[in-house]
This record gives sequence, structure tokens and C-alpha cells, in this order.
Amino acid sequence: MTVTYESVTMLLLIISSLSLCTFSTASNYTYMVVHPRYARPNSDFLVHVQLYKIVCSENLTVELVTTDQKDVRKSVFRKFISLTPGMKETDIILPIPANLESYFYQLEVNGAGDVPFKTVNSVYAIDKAVSVFIQTDKAQYNPGQLVQYRVFAVDPGLKPLSVILDVEIFDAKGNKLSETNEVQNIFGTAGSFRLSDIPVQGIWHITAKVKGTEMKEFSYFKVEEYVLPKFEVTVQLPSYGTRDNPSLYGVVRARYTFGKPVQGVCVLRVERQYQRSLYDPVAVHTQFTINGEGSFTIPITVLRRLSRDIERESFRVIANVTETLTGITESNDETITFYPEKIKVEFAPYMTESFRPGFPYHVAVKVTEQDGRPLVNPTESLKINVTYFTKTAVSGVDVFNTDLEFIGPFPLGKVVFVPNKQYTISPDGFVTFDLEIPDYVFTANILAEFAGRKVYKDIIRFQSPSSTFLKVELLTKSPEIGKNAVFSVTGSKRPGEVTYHILSKSLVLLTGKVTVNQSNVAQTFNVHLTSNMVPAARILVYYVASDGEIVADGITFMVHDIFQNKVDIKFSQIRLQPGESVDVHLKADPDSLICVLAVDKSVLLLGTGNDITEERVRDNLDKYGGYGIHFARGWGILPPWPIPADDVSDIFSEAGLIVSTDGNLHNFDIWSLIEGVIPRTVEDEKPLPSQGSGKVTSTLPRVRKFFPETMIFTNITADANGTAKLTQIVPDTITEWVANAFALNVESGLGIAALTANLTVFQKFFVNLQLPYSVVRGEEVVIQASVFNYYDTDEYVLLTLKGSNDFDGITINGTRQNEVSTGNLTQCVQVKSNEPKAVFFTIRPKSIGSINLQVQAQSHVAADALMIPLLVKAEGEPKEYNRPVLISLSEGGTFLEQVRITYPQNVVQGSQSVRVTLIGDILGPSMENLDNLIQLPYGCGEQNILNFAPSVYAAHYLKQTGRLPDDSVKLEDIRFKLRTGYQRELVYQRSDGSFSAFGDADESGSIWLTAFVGKSFAQATDLIFIDPRVIEKLVKYIIKQQSDDGLFNITGIVHHRAIQGGSAESRRSLGAYILIALKEIQAQNISKDESSLLSLNKAIATAETALANATELTTEYEIAIIAYALSLTESYKTNASFILNTLVQSGDVVNEDGLRYWKNDSQSLQIEIAAYALLAYTALRDTDNGLPVLRWLIKQRNPYGGFVSTQDTVIAIQSLSSFAALTYTPVVDIRVTLQVGTAMENLTLNRENNDVLTVREFPGTTELISVTATGTGMGLLEVGVFYNVLGESVSPSFTLDIETSEERNNSFILTACTRWTEVVSSGMVLLDIGAPSGFVADKSSVVMISEIKRIEESSRRLVIYFDQVMSEICTNVTMRRESLVAKVQAATVRVYSYYDPEKLTVRRYLPRTLIDKTVCDICGVDCGCDPENLVNAMDMCNYVLLSTTIGQ
Repeated sequence: MTVTYESVTMLLLIISSLSLCTFSTASNYTYMVVHPRYARPNSDFLVHVQLYKIVCSENLTVELVTTDQKDVRKSVFRKFISLTPGMKETDIILPIPANLESYFYQLEVNGAGDVPFKTVNSVYAIDKAVSVFIQTDKAQYNPGQLVQYRVFAVDPGLKPLSVILDVEIFDAKGNKLSETNEVQNIFGTAGSFRLSDIPVQGIWHITAKVKGTEMKEFSYFKVEEYVLPKFEVTVQLPSYGTRDNPSLYGVVRARYTFGKPVQGVCVLRVERQYQRSLYDPVAVHTQFTINGEGSFTIPITVLRRLSRDIERESFRVIANVTETLTGITESNDETITFYPEKIKVEFAPYMTESFRPGFPYHVAVKVTEQDGRPLVNPTESLKINVTYFTKTAVSGVDVFNTDLEFIGPFPLGKVVFVPNKQYTISPDGFVTFDLEIPDYVFTANILAEFAGRKVYKDIIRFQSPSSTFLKVELLTKSPEIGKNAVFSVTGSKRPGEVTYHILSKSLVLLTGKVTVNQSNVAQTFNVHLTSNMVPAARILVYYVASDGEIVADGITFMVHDIFQNKVDIKFSQIRLQPGESVDVHLKADPDSLICVLAVDKSVLLLGTGNDITEERVRDNLDKYGGYGIHFARGWGILPPWPIPADDVSDIFSEAGLIVSTDGNLHNFDIWSLIEGVIPRTVEDEKPLPSQGSGKVTSTLPRVRKFFPETMIFTNITADANGTAKLTQIVPDTITEWVANAFALNVESGLGIAALTANLTVFQKFFVNLQLPYSVVRGEEVVIQASVFNYYDTDEYVLLTLKGSNDFDGITINGTRQNEVSTGNLTQCVQVKSNEPKAVFFTIRPKSIGSINLQVQAQSHVAADALMIPLLVKAEGEPKEYNRPVLISLSEGGTFLEQVRITYPQNVVQGSQSVRVTLIGDILGPSMENLDNLIQLPYGCGEQNILNFAPSVYAAHYLKQTGRLPDDSVKLEDIRFKLRTGYQRELVYQRSDGSFSAFGDADESGSIWLTAFVGKSFAQATDLIFIDPRVIEKLVKYIIKQQSDDGLFNITGIVHHRAIQGGSAESRRSLGAYILIALKEIQAQNISKDESSLLSLNKAIATAETALANATELTTEYEIAIIAYALSLTESYKTNASFILNTLVQSGDVVNEDGLRYWKNDSQSLQIEIAAYALLAYTALRDTDNGLPVLRWLIKQRNPYGGFVSTQDTVIAIQSLSSFAALTYTPVVDIRVTLQVGTAMENLTLNRENNDVLTVREFPGTTELISVTATGTGMGLLEVGVFYNVLGESVSPSFTLDIETSEERNNSFILTACTRWTEVVSSGMVLLDIGAPSGFVADKSSVVMISEIKRIEESSRRLVIYFDQVMSEICTNVTMRRESLVAKVQAATVRVYSYYDPEKLTVRRYLPRTLIDKTVCDICGVDCGCDPENLVNAMDMCNYVLLSTTIGQ
């Protein structure tokens, strides 16, 4: 055998290791295991194991385990490690799977060998493993506009991830309108969605799901009719106020988005921001003129009238600026807080709560004004008083020398007063110094005093049994990604080898060692900073002393720039004219995908929150597990701050680490020490080209007609130098454009431009049209053209409104009479320099839809022209109805149905439109819109349980059809709602077990409500925990009410009668209702008490017999509910079938067009009868008879997925979900053809788009839609018909009287008086008030009375919610003019029952002063009502007229 050098070396190493093994000495401490408290899917979980003896043989097992619902142990991940001889520590990395569920797990670490040990600790898995961001181009959209969006994912270090994304768009009713599945790209995806002209208005949302995880991100945007604001109002106030201020002075500024000043009037209102009193004024207001800006002064004596104690009071200053030119008002507000004194003294928020003897304690104090500004040349110094408290008696220490002895908080301790010290305040307001605290001090307080202002800081000695301490510091001033940070560590005793961990976002990212061989001498070391450490990280250092004590310290530090990818965006010019070209210069890391967004500044005045910003990214990163406050007002970015801790145990715990050891991990409780001594408490502008030389303009101006709200929404890839360029034609809007950019790079990750790029589009002479969002056909609308002249000279301007077949032009003749013109309308005005001028044209729209208005302005030096669309709506009251078509196909089948579309005789011609929707899930509208099925408050037991039940049916349906796995986010969402509803409902359980509307506040329980609650709770037991004792108590109550005949006595009252439905008709109906509830309870096997179970079974048997033997059933409702109740029994299913046959043979049954229902005067009862019949057919598995009933029920569903009232909706949803689950098939492949005349539209329904609502629009002239379908499966097609009608409608349930008063040209008061005429309670009532064209309802004018619960604005109408209406209630609303409209048509006021919308009364009204009101009456000279003046003005413009005119 050949002996080599290498083999000899290896042999010596082994012998050395074995000798170490042999001669290692035993100690009382042997091991230490450190790991994070949290685990995150798709990440590395680091477990650090350290042994305090050199081992010859050691096997380590690390396992993450959980238990299932049956307490069966389940291993998630397991790893084995063998330590080689001589090793004594290791890092064990557990790769956490991506599909780890959010739950508590057990981490087991076992050591076998020389150091046997076992540790078991709880670890919680947090579901956030990826950050998903959604960007839309705007926060608000008008109907018909294009929604543009981007979606991308990054890891916790902001590096892009190639995940699989499902992106969905939902409207405000919860309908899914778009779905993009399984998109996978490292840089995410982008898309768009065009809104229809009549979308559901409200809050829409985009959802992005990461496939294979629970991660789901939402982005919300508003769809609402609006007109972009043209100017911005700002309020400038002092940063704070004091009680010594003589007055509150402020400035209101108003400027157009292109930067020029606005002329107008400011109405200013000052009010308390928070609490108001019934015995003090609510607000004070004043008004003043404004030309770009205006100032105001409010005496402090006035403010004291608003608030009795002005100190610490906050006032809200609201400025409403009305532009003189247009009458348009824009608003803004600002808040000011008053303080007792001008000066503020505060300790730095990063000062630790504990000190370590032998190490200086860093003190930082800031002396400023209340707004954080440094004092100007302070004459005083900062006085510092320090008081020490000892725990034991000390000698050789000077204590306070006085006849009075101070007693400290510790019985044997002393109080030591340190002589005062004076410190000079630096120009930035800071005072910093190190405090050397003696070893004998246990606690201390530091008093900082300046000009009478005092602040205290209490600190405690860091607890160590051996007074051994460690100190870690960050020496690098500005830590950055990709660079090294320098740290130092110092020990009060020689530490030797020190271990350190770097943590961020709850995970250990790095482990290292540093050797410190001297006491009280700092040893430095470097740590390379990575993107995973943003925005903040922690470093924890520790070692184990010879006596087994663990000595540790830690700090948190900010990584100052969270973006490694530096992004920059700039326009090549900062000022251009419309239609010119501009370059957008972009910078980022090479090969980055740069995403650019540029919008009109006016869009940002409407709303923000849609863009990707640094603040949004920081907020998202904090969700991984933040480290407290990173920013403090007046302190900027904080320097490194200690981990708050009194002892070493606290350090590890606060750092998010769990330690298992047989060493001394000291845990000290100060309260146990002083308990009983101290009471414990909780405490280049580009020059514009010349636009004229004094000669008449010889060419027509370019017509400005490109007015997008989003200029740029695009992506571009940076070249090898990290640069990119976009070239863009500037839109025609005179405004400022604001552009931002973010970039994604595979290596350097996400970056966001630190500053936006701004581009002002402007010309010295231009015309704007100030248009309302919409006008009404047939009314005479005054169109305002505003001319802006920023030349140095006054100019005469000829304005021309081009004629159109879409409207008639109205002019005024010499007798002030209207004349209709189909040609161009012209006016001549003088426009002074820097003073905008308004010119008015009157038109009468003839066409419905979008019409174009083109106006031209010509002066001696310049000209401008623009074309803007105006939306014209139909007159009358909007109405709609649905024609649902249930497509049910067996394999290879064909379906054919014709849907005829009809309109009432009083339909407004031209107002009609038709929309067809198709979805595969027949319960889709109801399932996606659970929150809106029954829009009730939660103020009583009845309303709460009505909101509870539909979610139960939804969950059961989805589970039974295999679309709601146990780990789904939707299931958790439903469970959350049910748990909340369950807790709320328990509030209304009475001591006898019954339930009533207001619990023990009612005289007795309600047997009906008790049964409803019992049924609902029983159905929810497989979804959430329901206490069996709650069910047992309510069952006992019900059984007590059972009579000898097997039926039940009626107890209690129901406040909202509609939720009883037909069960209130008779005792047999009530008996059937209760039997249904008891059968649900019995089926769930809830009761565990044998006697309770016997009583329940006996009560059920008695009730079953009573109902089975019932004769002379008088109503269809009684028959239907008894049939369903008996269908749930084992003994009387035959009876149920017989009773159902009786129902089918009823004289009120209607069988037509494949539908079946039962006529009733109440539509709500019609639905309940059909629903109970369908439930019975479902229980008997009779799908042939159930299908016609299902078809009819679907046709009754409203656009929200609900029905008429409340109980009918609950029962109908239950019946639909039960039957749908019975007939559900996952195989869907349907091809649908829609034929309208000779036009054909093909739609496809399959497994991929089964739950997506497909929408198609058709013209209102459509009379017949032929629906042909082939394939396999079931789908729901609905034809929605929309139209307007003229006239009123009156319900006998409501009276509604309308009067107007205080009628002026620009305002009037509407008084609406309504009364409920029925005997029973009205329940919630809605008063829906419309305003005549040109007017808007002033929401703030409505006086809040006790009956009013909410007021909201919806589609330019004011909706007032009353909890109920019994005696007459009158409401006054002030209507204010917002635009000029003549010959206005009557507006409407509606009053209807919230629970039964069929009970509706509609009244039309028009103030007397508006009847036949002409343009001259409302507009006067401005609208051409002084013909002589017009002739004179036109003479002045004749020299401007050219041979060229608009249209040539």
C-alpha cells in the first residue's frame, strides 16, 4: 500500500478530532437552537443549531409538522443532518413549499449522539410570499372609456417573479366581466377593458390571483359620470396655531391646470374637525373675491366661539371657489391644529428604553416649533436633569442634600440627583450627548426642559445576572443595496466568538461569525446588503459566556434606497403647443422593461391611488412583517435604533426569533420586582413661437379634437446603456401632463422614478367649451365657450359654432323671440388681455347619444378651433326589465327560443337599448353578489340573520359542485362573514334561548325568528363552529310552544314583516316552517344531550303527523311549504308527492312556454310558493317537474341576483342553489347563436369562461332575438331591455306630495312629503330625488332627523334612507343651478319600500319659475338677448372675417 501526504494529513485530522472528542469537558449547557417565529411559502427557513461541546457523533433531525382536523400528525418537511467529528454548529435550511397554508405548525428539532436534546416550538406560516401590484391608468372612469391595467409580481426583495396569474375584472355588482387565465411572464401582463355606455356605476375592482397560492391582490377604481375639473384649489394655512395668535390668516389659491390664475369668488367655511356640540356654533363662513389667490383673516375670538377650549383643537378650513367665467365650483380643504405653546421639546423616537452599564447611553433631544421648524436664534439653553434610582443601598454617592428625604421605588435603594447641565441648541434644533450611567443605577429618568416645556424619558438597566453586556453598532451612514455595511461589536467582557444573524421580513437571511478577543474594544466586520433586506433589516449578535449565560444585542436599520434599479423620466421640452411632438427620455438598468404612464393633471384632481409609488411599495413590504416606525414626523429617516428589550430574552423575541437552549436565556420581569411598591399601570422653458404680427389670420386653425385623459400607457425596453426614448404627439388639451415610470429588471428588480415629469401644453390664444356631462334631448341648452387671451393686447374675437343635423341652433331676434337656425352660429366679443371671456350659444339637441360640437375663435393675431363630444340623453324616467332564458342541453341537443322585446305605449322614442348577457353558472349573479342580495343594515336580529343565510347557501352550492376547496380564499371569506354574523346574532338571544329583534329588550322571544335562526345556524355547522348549547336552548324554547295538536303557538313580534313571508298566513304554515327548521337541526346531529335529542325527535314526529293529516289546505303557499316540509321526512314523502300534485292542479297554476308558477296578488308570495315547490321537487329528486319552476324563478331575479323582498330572496336562493347542485355538471360546451334580423352573433360557453359574464349590445329598435344553442350543459342568457317613459306611477302604500318654494333664477327649495298608508310597519324607505336639468341637489342642505339613516348621491340623484315612515315626513332639499338650460322638462321624485320595491310612487315636478322659461329669462344679455348690442359688436369684428369659413 502506498502512503501519500494527503492520507497522512487526513489521518492526523481524524486523530485530532477524536482526541478532542475524548478530552472535551462536560458543562451544564450543551445546545442552542435559533429559528424564526414565522415561515413563508416558497422561501428558505433557516434553523441555526449550536452545540457547546465538540462532538464525535451527532445526528440532527429537523421536521415541520401539523395535525389535520382529526388530530392526525402530518409531516410537511423533514431534513437529516450529520455533524462530522469536530463540528459544533450548523445552519439547516428548510425549503418551504409554495403551497404552505396559513396555519400554526410545530417545528421539531432532535439531536441524537453526544448531545441528546429535543425542542418543539410553534411556527406560524404567513401566506404572503409574493407581492402583486396592479396599476390602472386612472382612478376613475366615465361610461364608455377604456380601462388600461398592468399586473406584475415581485419577490420580497423586489425581483420580478415568473408566476402564473389569473386576472379578473368585476363590476360594482360583483359580476365578472373579464377573465384572463394562466398568464405567465417574468414582467407580468397588461390589458384593457372597454366600458359600455351604460355600465353599472360604482366601485369596480380588478383581482389578480397567483396560481398555486392563497395570494390575491385587489385594485379598485370608480365608474361614474363626471366632468374633468379645469382648475385646482389649494388652501394655505400656518403649519400650526397657538392660543396667543390674534387671528387665523390664510391664502386660497385657484389656478387652471395649465398654470394661469382663476378669477372668481371664494366661500370659506371654518369648522371643528372632530366633535361638535348642540350648544355651540357649527361653523363660521365668509366670502371674498379671488384672482388666482385671495387671503382671509379669522379673529381668534371667532374661533373661540366655535370651540370653548381652543388648545389642542383642530379646525377644518374649507374653500369653495366659483369661477366667474363658468360658475363652476371646485373645493379643497386644509386643517390647522392649535397648541398651548409655540415650542415643542421631544426625545428622539429611536432612543432605547434600556441602558447598559459601561456603555454610553445616547441621548438626542429636539427643540423646535410645533411644526418641527428649528427655533430662530434661541437665547436659552436646554436644561437636562437626570435622576438615578438604585435597587440596593450604595455608599460614597452624593444624594440630594436636604432636610427632606426622598424615598425611591425600591425599598433598599436610594434616589440620586445629578447636577443640572446646560446644552446649547444646534441650528437644526438638536441637542445630542452621551450619558455615562454608573454601575449602581437600576432605573433613571431624564428631564429635558426649555422655556418652561418639560419632557421625561424613563430608562431601565438592561438585565444580566452577571452584568455582562454586548453592544452592536452600524458605522455606515447610508446603507445601500449592493454595498457592504460596516458594523462593530463590543463586549464588556471578552466575548470570543460572536454569532450574528441578519433578519428582514421575518426571515433569517444571513448567519455569520466575528471574533472579539478584547473587552471594551470594538471589532468591526462587513455585511453585504442585498435587495431582500429592504426596506429595513435587523442584526442580532450573541455569544454564550462561560457560565452559560447568553449575552446578546440587536439593532434595526434602514436600507435607505429600497430600489436598486434607478429609474428616471424626463420630457424633452417642458412647454409645448397642442399637436406638437415631444420625446420622453427614460433611464433604467440595461434590459429593463420600463412602464410609462402620463395623464392629464385634471385626472389626478379627481382621484389617485392607481399608480405604482414608493409609498405603495413600502406599505406592501411591511405586510411581510415590519419593524415598527421607519419614519417619524420631523425626524426624517431614522438612524439605526436598538431592538426594544429589558433582557436578552426580549431581544430574541422582539427580533422575531425563537430560542431553545439549556443555557441561561435570562428573562426578567420588572413588575414582579416592584409589585406592591409601585401601582402597576398600562400604559428650460421653450419660448413660444409668435402667433401673429398684426395681420389678419389667413388660414383656418387646426381643429383640436384629441382630448384623451391618458396620454401614455405603454412599455419599452431599455437598451444596453439603460436608456430608452418614446416619441409622442401631444394631445390637444390645454393642461399640464404628469408622467411617471417604473421599471422591472431580472437582476436589479423593481425601480420607480423618484420624480414625475411634467409637461405644460399651452398656447397664448385658445377657446374651451365648458360642457356638462350630459344634456336632455329637446331642452334648450346654453353652451359656454370660454376664450382665453394671454397676448399683451385686447382683441376682438369672432366665435363660430358650426351647425349640425344633431341639434338646432337657437338665436334671439329683435323681439326677444327664439329663432331656429340650422347653420353656423356666430358672435363677436372683446377679450381683454389676461382676462378670459365667456360667450354663450344656445342649442336644442335632436339626436340621442354622442353629438359633436365644433367651435372656432378668430382674432386679429391668432385663431383656435376645437371639437368636443356632448352626450345627449333621452327625456323621461329610466326603466328596465330582464328576459332570462335558461339553456339546458343534454349531449348533442339543440335549444331554440325567441325573445320578443316590447315597450309600453308611453315609451320615449330613441331611449331604447338592449343588452344580452350569457353566463354558465345559473347562480352566477347571486353567488358573485352576496353582499348586495339583501342590502340590510345589521341593527337588529332580523336584519342580521337575513344577511347570514345566503352565504350559507352559496358555500353549500359551491362545495357540492366541487368549486370550493377547503383551502380556497373564497371559502375563508365566506367563513369570515359567517363568523361575524354568528357573533352578531348571539347578541339577540334571550335568556330563555329564544331570539327576538332586540334580544332581552323585547317583551318576549319570537318563535318565527327563533326557528329561522335555528335553521340558519344548523345549515352553517359544517362551515363554522356553532355552539351546540345555543341550538339546544332555542330548540327547548320552540318545543315549549308546541300544542297538543302538534302545531305551534305564535309568540313575539316581527318588526320587519316581509322577512316572515307567507309563513305568517296560518298556524299550519308556521308549523311547516318550524318543522323545516327542526329537520335541519336534526339532520346535522347537533345535540349531544340525550334528553334534548329525545325531545327534538318527539316534537318532529308530532309535527310531521299533524301536517301529514292536515285537510282543506286553503292557499297555494300553505300547500307548497307543507309539501317541502314533508319531503324532508322519511315517513311522509308519499304525502309530499300527493300534496305537490294538488299544487300542480291548482286553479292558480300557470303553465306556459315551459314555465310553471302560481298566481298571487303579492309577487313576493308568488316567488316563495315557487321556491318551496322547487325545494320539494329537489328533495324528491324530481328534476322534470322542477325545471319549469326553475325557469320561472330565474326570470324573476333582479339585476343584483336577488328577488323582490327579503324572505322570498332567501328561500329562492336556497331553492336555486339546491336544484342547481342537483343538476350541476362540470361538462359545459355550448355554442350560442343570436339572430337579430339578418345579423348573427356567435357566443361560446365552455369550462374556461363558465363563470364569466359575456355581454353584447344591440340597438333599441330590436324587436326579436332568436336564440339557438347546441352542445352540452346549462347556461343562463338574459336579455336586458332599457328605456325611458313619461308619466307618474302611484302605489296605494305611499302618498307623495311635492312643493317648491323660494324660487329664484339659480336656486329653489324642494319639499317632498311622504306617508306610509298601510297598518303594518313600512320598514326601510328610500326617497330618491332628481333635479331638473341644469340643477343639482345640495346634499348638505338636508336636515338630519332621527328617521334619516343615510344620504348618498347616485347617478346625479339624491337618495335619502329612512329607517321607517309612519306619520308624514317632509324633507327640504335646496336645488342649485350648475348650468344654463331653458325649456327644461319635469324632474322626478320616487319613494319606495326598500324591502318591497314594487311599492313605488313616482311624482314629476317643475318649479313654476322654470315653466316655459326661455334662454333670455335665465341668461339675458350674455346669451344674445340684446340684439342691438350684438350688431354693434359684430361691426367691430367685420375686419376679422375672411373669405375662408369653417367647413370650407
